[in-house]
Amino acid sequence: MHSEIEIPFRYNAIKHHLIYIVDVIATVRRGEKELGDLNSELIHTGDSVLDLYVGKQPVSKIINQIKISIPSSVLKNREEFISWLNCGKKDYKTIIINDNSSWILRLSDDLNYFIHLHPGRYSVNTIRTKSITLKTAVLYCATEKFCDAKKTNIDRINYIRQTCLNESPIKKVNRKNGIGKLISIICDEIKE
Repeated sequence: MHSEIEIPFRYNAIKHHLIYIVDVIATVRRGEKELGDLNSELIHTGDSVLDLYVGKQPVSKIINQIKISIPSSVLKNREEFISWLNCGKKDYKTIIINDNSSWILRLSDDLNYFIHLHPGRYSVNTIRTKSITLKTAVLYCATEKFCDAKKTNIDRINYIRQTCLNESPIKKVNRKNGIGKLISIICDEIKE
C-alpha cells in the first residue's frame, strides 16, 4: 500500500484513486500482474462506502500540492502533526488542491506514515461508492478483453462476484448507477 507513497503520507490508492486503479488494471491485462494479486489488493478497500477520486491529478502531484499547503515541520514530526491537527475543533484538516478537489488529512496509527490522506466526501472530482461495487467493477474491467460499458456481461460480473468476492449475483446492470456507472467510468479512462 505504501510503495508509491512517500513518508509521512498514508494513502490507499487502490481504494481512492481512479488513475492508479486503471494503471493496475492495465498491468493485469498485460499479464504483468495476476488477477489473484489484484483481488488481494482490493481487500484493503474495506466493506463500506468510499470516496474515489476521478480527477486527472496523479498521486504524486496531489501529495506535492498538499505538502506545500501545510507547515514543513508537520511533515517531519508526528507530534507536530498532531498539534497542528488538533488546533481546531475537528480531528482532521481539509486541503483543497488546484483542481478544487478536497483532501482530508487525519492521524494514522502508522508511526512512519502518520498522515492519513483521502479524498473529501462529495468533493469535486470525487464519487462516493460502495466498496463491493469498486471491487466488482475493477475485477470485471481487468478481465474483459475490450472494456465497453455499453456491452457489460452480466454473467461475467456474477461469476466475479460469486467466485472472487463471495458475493451474491445481481439481476441487472444499469450504466447510470452502481456497478454499471463505475464500469463506465473505468472503461472511459482505459480508452483515454
